[in-house]
Amino acid sequence: MNRDVPPTFLPHPSIRPSAVLRSPKAITVSIEIMNAFVALRKIQFNQQGIFQRVEHIERKQLINDQKFEQLFSAMENKQIPTQDESK
Repeated sequence: MNRDVPPTFLPHPSIRPSAVLRSPKAITVSIEIMNAFVALRKIQFNQQGIFQRVEHIERKQLINDQKFEQLFSAMENKQIPTQDESK
C-alpha cells in the first residue's frame, strides 16, 4: 500500500457501508465503487508506462541538446570548418 495516498482514496473505507448497512442497495453501491477503483488502477498502470516513455524521450533530448551545443561551440571557435569556409 502506498503511504502517500490518503485513506479516503483507497477502496477499503468504501466497502464499509455494505458491511454496516447490509442492504442490497449498499452491497450494489460497494461493488460499483470497487469496480471504479479497479478501473482507476488500470488507468494509473497504463499512464505509468507513458510517463516512463516521456521521461526517456526527455533524457534523449537533453543529451542531443548538449551535443548540439558542443557542435555549435566548436563551430564558433573555428575548430570545425563550416560549409562556407571549406570552399
